[in-house]
Amino acid sequence: MTGIVIVSHSAELAEGLRKLAGQMGQGKVPLAAAGGIDDPDEPIGTDAMKILEAIQRVYSEDGVIVFMDMGSAILSTEMALDFLDEDQRSKVVLSPAPLAEGVITAVVTAATGASRQEILRELDHALTGKQSQLGHTTRTAADTRQSVPDETSDFSHSGTFTLENTLGLHARPAARMATIAGKYEADIQLRNLTRETDFVSARSINALIGLQAVRQHTLELRAAGNQAAEAFSELTGLLQRHFDESTDPPGRTPENPKETPNPHRINGISVGAGVAVGPVFQFTVSPSDVKPEHSQNPADEKERLRAALDKAVGELDEIASRNLSAGDAEIFQAHKLIVTDPELLRDVHRSIDKDHFTADYAWWKAIEQYTALYRASSSPVLAERAADVQDVGGRVLRHLCGDPDHSPVPDEPSILVTDELSPSAAASLDSRLIIGILTERGSATSHSGILVSSLGIPAVFGVSNAIEKCRTGQQIILDGDNARVYIKPTAHQLEQMKRRRDNWLKTRSMADGIKLEPVCAPDGDPLEVLSNVSSPEHVKTSVENGAEGIGLYRTEFLFMGRSEAPDENEQYETYRQALQAMGGKPVTFRTIDIGGDKPVDYLSIEKEANPFLGWRGIRFSLDRRDVFRTQIRALLRASAHGPLRIMFPMVATVDEWQQARKLTMQAGEQLRSEGIAYQESTPLGIMVEVPAAALCIEDFLSEVDFVSIGTNDLTQYVMAADRMNGKVAALASYHQPAVRKLIETTIRAARRHKVPVSMCGEMARDTGVTRLLLDYGLRSFSMNAGAIPEFKLFVRNLSADGPSGASSH
Repeated sequence: MTGIVIVSHSAELAEGLRKLAGQMGQGKVPLAAAGGIDDPDEPIGTDAMKILEAIQRVYSEDGVIVFMDMGSAILSTEMALDFLDEDQRSKVVLSPAPLAEGVITAVVTAATGASRQEILRELDHALTGKQSQLGHTTRTAADTRQSVPDETSDFSHSGTFTLENTLGLHARPAARMATIAGKYEADIQLRNLTRETDFVSARSINALIGLQAVRQHTLELRAAGNQAAEAFSELTGLLQRHFDESTDPPGRTPENPKETPNPHRINGISVGAGVAVGPVFQFTVSPSDVKPEHSQNPADEKERLRAALDKAVGELDEIASRNLSAGDAEIFQAHKLIVTDPELLRDVHRSIDKDHFTADYAWWKAIEQYTALYRASSSPVLAERAADVQDVGGRVLRHLCGDPDHSPVPDEPSILVTDELSPSAAASLDSRLIIGILTERGSATSHSGILVSSLGIPAVFGVSNAIEKCRTGQQIILDGDNARVYIKPTAHQLEQMKRRRDNWLKTRSMADGIKLEPVCAPDGDPLEVLSNVSSPEHVKTSVENGAEGIGLYRTEFLFMGRSEAPDENEQYETYRQALQAMGGKPVTFRTIDIGGDKPVDYLSIEKEANPFLGWRGIRFSLDRRDVFRTQIRALLRASAHGPLRIMFPMVATVDEWQQARKLTMQAGEQLRSEGIAYQESTPLGIMVEVPAAALCIEDFLSEVDFVSIGTNDLTQYVMAADRMNGKVAALASYHQPAVRKLIETTIRAARRHKVPVSMCGEMARDTGVTRLLLDYGLRSFSMNAGAIPEFKLFVRNLSADGPSGASSH
């Protein structure tokens, strides 16, 4: 596999980019960083010998691609090449691509098994932003791929999709779409049918966000060109996975209509849970006032702009490489795409070339225009994204003007009060000094709100005139749980809230402190607390949050968003990595659960009138035995590396189970005849998510090794109600008596037959029903990793109260 080397003047930047790229490439691609020099006093620079060592570390016959930031980095790299022999030197390529975009593009492409030449062709797409920044007038790779919508294209692939994710097509999904679209030689366009917009280029993040597409809006995607099929397939997968985001309906601001008005208590929007008591620290950023100035040297202005953009991109990469969650890091990747958006840069260059404006004014004028576009949106979510454009625009402007960075840093632990918190400022907050946050603008769905929530800082957003009402040094109470701020608290209120804060911190600390420990049911039975994951990246988070295994590994995501099925070796490597990351803890892999509601072009799955009742799950696998056998072989091979269990989805009849088991046994015999090691006693089980399986559970229990209850699908099948349809969503509840009866029947029957039974739907994490499930006899719960610490604490406290009457019969 082609190796990748990152050369930068900064060791921190090179290493941060290496870590980020490693995550993007799922650890498959040989990566090495050669940043800085070994001089504690002057660490900034490049070292030819360090670069040589990095090249040799990742070198293979497939070659190496080296990415450099600027100036002497190129000279040092060329010097390093002189120390290689001629054959090695011929296989090392120095790429002119932008550092961050180039490395990410190369790693993601290399991870697919692409050759060095294929990676280099893909890197032409990464050059689009830099070529636009340099004002090239020659026909670029971006022009060839029609970055501007072309109505003359022959659109061979098209489809419509309804947005189901909570926030719609906001910045992070738009960034992901633009990134995917940029990989292909195809004209890819999108329009919002609900708003009756024109088609826009899928390569422009600003154009995509400008569609103002929110939850329940219908989009039309179309593609033409050499790689139209591949591009359409990957983007279709992304849309049908709802961008891998929550599909829960948007939350509401707490309402307290019967409260007595209190002039010393103000209400806002709860963004971060918890309580903060302390002095106010005001932080405001004066709006930029850039005067229109002219320059008669456009080339110089473009060079100033290029340098400022490079610095801003470097800062955004550094922020994204910090210890942020994947979702939080994506916010700053989206900021980077705003900075390098070809349409935005085209507007700026036009102002410099035709109107002879300075780079400062041309840039800020364009930023204000895009900001106004977002703020004019009828969608509150999209209107909030104006803060992102302002934030990233201000970052570049600061470098153009040579202004210092301003971050909120008080002298003592304080409650930050500001007009609007930018995502950059939110990411830089020190939770030891900022103990609470109060803003005049923003919401829980703003990018700042998302970042603050992940920091665990109590926060209330959207309080009018907060700066006027809360002066620096003034003692206030911020109640993030109830979205209230007490601006003139009494001594009694201060004492009461300090106790609440102490209890909140204690609970959070206790949950964090016990998350790695095992827990027991009130009757003393040990509980198994597992996590649900969709990729190897999620496994690390599971371990960190105290998961005792993986109860549901959704393998279908490995098949989606690509132009061909993963082969046996790729699947084997993915499953092996997950097992090794769990360090000996069990991992239950669900075989591919794909069908009419999750179409994948290369699998030729036809559109169905009722996809949830159609050709999916085990039904698909038993018909497409070529796909099924390949996956089973990969899973069995991986079983040699740790405790692996295989689970079949959507099983409705005993015959389906027996066919799946027979095919698995045949695959094992084939591996044995080939001399390939695997765990011959690999446990096989089923998902109980079809009512037929739950009603006939006794017939299965004499044959299966384990069962797992999928409450999400089971609920909607029992109640004949689509949980994504707001008009009937209330019916699709696991609180319905019919659903609970089938769940209880399944658990008690499994306990009688001494067959392990677990639960992996939303119900598993709901502590409101935990005692009931324990009473049924459930002892294995699988949930999203982030829910594990508080779930364990809840069970521990439940056990401390004594037995609840949990039955084991």
